[in-house]
Amino acid sequence: MTEILTPEGYVIRRDYDLLDRITKEEHLDKANGIHRVLSYEYDKAGNLIKQTNTKGDSKEYVYDYRNNLIKQTDEEGNVTRYFYDKNNSLIKAVSPDNYREELDDGTGTTFTYDAFGRMESVRNALGYLEEYNQYNKVGQLIRKGDEMGTLVEYQYDIGGRIQSIATGEVIQAREQSDSVNQNDTLSQPHQNNPVSQSFTYDARGNITGIRDGEGNRTLYQLDDWGRIVRIHKPDGSEEQYTYDYAGNITTTTDGKGGIITYCYNSFNQLGEILDQTGEKEQFFYDKQGRLAKQIDRNQNSIVYKLNIDDQLVYKKEEKSGLIYGYQYNTEGQLTEATGGGVQYQYDYTPSGSVKTKYVNHKLALQYSYTKSGNVAGILDATGKKTEYAYDEVNRVAKVMDNGNLLVTYGYHVDNTLAQARFANGVTTEYTYDRDKNPASITTTTRTGEKLFAYRYAYDYNGNRILKQDMRELSVGDLQGVGDYGRIGETGGGQVFGGLATGQAKLQGKLPEQVPLTQATRYIYDPLQRIAGVQYADGKEESFAYDSAGNRALRKYGSQEETYRYDSRNRLTEVARKDSARAENNRITLYQYDNQGNTLQEETRGCTENLLQKSHYDYDGFNKTRKVTVEYFGNEKETPTAVQTQENFYDAENLRYGIVENGERTNFITNGWKVLAEQDESNQTTNRIVLGYGIIASDSLKQEGDGYRYFHWNEHGDTEYITGENGQVLNRYGYDAFGSLTTAEEIVRNRYTYNGEQYDAITSQYYLRARFYNPQVARFTQEDVYRGDGLNLYAYCANNPVMYEDPSGYDGKSKCPKPGEPEGKKKETGSDDATNPNKIETPFKPLTPKQKKNLKQKMKNKTITQNEYNHLEWDRRFNNRRKRGVDRYWSMEKKRLDSGMDGTRDWSDSQKQDIQNRKTPTFNGEPIEGHHKYNALDYPQLADDPNNIYPATNNEHFNRWHGGNWQNDTNGVPNNPNFEEDF
Repeated sequence: MTEILTPEGYVIRRDYDLLDRITKEEHLDKANGIHRVLSYEYDKAGNLIKQTNTKGDSKEYVYDYRNNLIKQTDEEGNVTRYFYDKNNSLIKAVSPDNYREELDDGTGTTFTYDAFGRMESVRNALGYLEEYNQYNKVGQLIRKGDEMGTLVEYQYDIGGRIQSIATGEVIQAREQSDSVNQNDTLSQPHQNNPVSQSFTYDARGNITGIRDGEGNRTLYQLDDWGRIVRIHKPDGSEEQYTYDYAGNITTTTDGKGGIITYCYNSFNQLGEILDQTGEKEQFFYDKQGRLAKQIDRNQNSIVYKLNIDDQLVYKKEEKSGLIYGYQYNTEGQLTEATGGGVQYQYDYTPSGSVKTKYVNHKLALQYSYTKSGNVAGILDATGKKTEYAYDEVNRVAKVMDNGNLLVTYGYHVDNTLAQARFANGVTTEYTYDRDKNPASITTTTRTGEKLFAYRYAYDYNGNRILKQDMRELSVGDLQGVGDYGRIGETGGGQVFGGLATGQAKLQGKLPEQVPLTQATRYIYDPLQRIAGVQYADGKEESFAYDSAGNRALRKYGSQEETYRYDSRNRLTEVARKDSARAENNRITLYQYDNQGNTLQEETRGCTENLLQKSHYDYDGFNKTRKVTVEYFGNEKETPTAVQTQENFYDAENLRYGIVENGERTNFITNGWKVLAEQDESNQTTNRIVLGYGIIASDSLKQEGDGYRYFHWNEHGDTEYITGENGQVLNRYGYDAFGSLTTAEEIVRNRYTYNGEQYDAITSQYYLRARFYNPQVARFTQEDVYRGDGLNLYAYCANNPVMYEDPSGYDGKSKCPKPGEPEGKKKETGSDDATNPNKIETPFKPLTPKQKKNLKQKMKNKTITQNEYNHLEWDRRFNNRRKRGVDRYWSMEKKRLDSGMDGTRDWSDSQKQDIQNRKTPTFNGEPIEGHHKYNALDYPQLADDPNNIYPATNNEHFNRWHGGNWQNDTNGVPNNPNFEEDF
């Protein structure tokens, strides 16, 4: 036995067997009431077969004779099963929900490998290809994709370093260009070979430059140790860094020359931060090197106490006495969290999932789970229960509330969301491009009315450049707008207000073909910040930024706003001038405390008359405690109206209560998300049902009965709320940075932009750690997390079209609700779980005669809407079929060019033909590309190069169609006994 006494007095004891394996481990933290005992059992080969905790709950493991883990049983008896090949590579994993005890097996995720043991493919429990990998001769991954055509390609330099990365849409554009050049002997080789990212290195292998998909280049200057000391950005601005001998960053310098200094103690722990004006923040540590005290720039002193597991026991602000406390059980699970006027208690299942949550000793939430650990049900304080059903691959299939079906979900074969069908008859359908960016979102009522229908286009950086409203397009408008291309070139130009930037053009489909009143266009600067927006209603907005990433200028119609900042990047003034109406001129001044929290906003009019003043108050943890907004309507500068907002925070670091002009609302949360709203007497007034975002609200006190269903756009913004019968209740619109431009409400609602809470008094969004002001596109406080850029106020790096920041700490890519690349609806059922689903297409292919007749009708302007739709569908269908074949031959050429084996056993002359972009032959007969899954029954695979196989007409007819053209191909030959020609 060994015993370890830590500097803070914790005791860790371990017992060992004769082979030095731990058989028992004891953790003792007397001060915090923790006494944990863990025991371990092993088989003869030394594999862990059982692990038992203090409560007697055990996990068990079973191995095969080659010591591969083949079965894992959790504390509740749920089994995960694993299978391996002769090389000990995992070939199948069965989740607990799919495991069948009588078979000791079940449907699961399967894996295949090449001859070198490298992962070749992954298929889910339904048999769909989730991932496939291709490698070059030296074993480097060169291509990764899935069943829906999502692709990533990697190229390497001679040193084995990644030289460039190309994603699906870039690859598609390149292959289409190759296809055009292949069929046009007069065309020049593709000169602009686009990639999503490319890299340059120094002789030591350090990255010295990155070039993005639009050609913008960022350069890195390194010191002798390979550390970045200077960053040259595409807009010409620079950032600088210095280090101490231990490699710690000692200073950062932003584009305006603002320097932040970092000082460290003898253990290389951060001791002080000095901001641009010399204000100091200090940090102190306990005997085990953990943060124990922090003194901020307002001289608030916060002390922290941790337990043996480094979990927070309490944090206390010494000046105000504000304290949050936490208690844990012997397994280290949080059992109680107290502070801010509310107390939570938690119970857990044997496997460690939260079973119940109490608020001030009253049951608030009770959870149940599937065998795989997915939430199966949530029972709230009203006695109503939300239930979730899952399919074989653990995707939410339907959501029920209080016994009522609210929504069913359908998916594409790559597990991405294809459809949400709500109980009130409203349906939303999603399609996606090959980078899994939204390609279209359409929401339709039960009567066929489209609430919204958008199609999207993106540049090579994945930034959205076009959002087209498809509801109002006439037949004439539709011509030539069927399939958007990608950004093909960037030329000189100016964004609407005159700010210099590149002008994006769509390859083959210029944005100018889309009527201005039906599309919103976005322009980005070289740092991928929003530089201009042209909205669907014809209004234009443009932006410029300073070298530190602050918004410096905004132009909107006849209005121009200029922004001023201090050396700490704090916004000090916004001056608005209206060239058309001088009475609209405004100036807003801002004041801050030493910590960088906004203290006051003051707005004056064209005659310097006071219009509005806002005061902010903070607690000892720098949380916004109260906001007072005063309105002025006379020259005496006495307020004519006052509104107040008070915020209350719990020990989960979330806002659990708000008082708006005296009216209190409390929130019951599940993680970050609100599940219920309560009044001041803790009676539930509104329930929130979650699925993909908010599904519906169940108001218990508002007028009317039934659920209110939420319908959101590509960004997750609530656009419509509909009632039980699909009638529109609320409608919202937003600008590019989240300001509400439309808010038509019949029922009350606070969940709008990105599905977050909107505070009407302040016109700000609550984003957990901080509040976001969309009018100036900034947070009201500094970011305490410093790994997200040197500008501590900017929201989402000034690109909220493509990014979000729900935590208030760290902007991240706004992940789309993934879907299939093109606009085909995908059914959720399948006749055979190992095959893709058949899809019933709305039309059948036109004969040449039918096509000729319809084209003549269009020329004569006598074509009907349905006839035009049929003609347009036929065009797209044939284009997709051809595109799939073209992509296959382009991929096959690249395989052969790189020395890889082809998809068939090509002869030397056939290889030469393919590499020369000629049609290969066999016995004088051309070898052509054919669809394994016929394009009419499987249109989602029509343009997938992996669905194409090369064959002669003889082989195609006899082997795949079984000697009868009426036999459709469904992934396998109809007559596999007919031998292949070659």
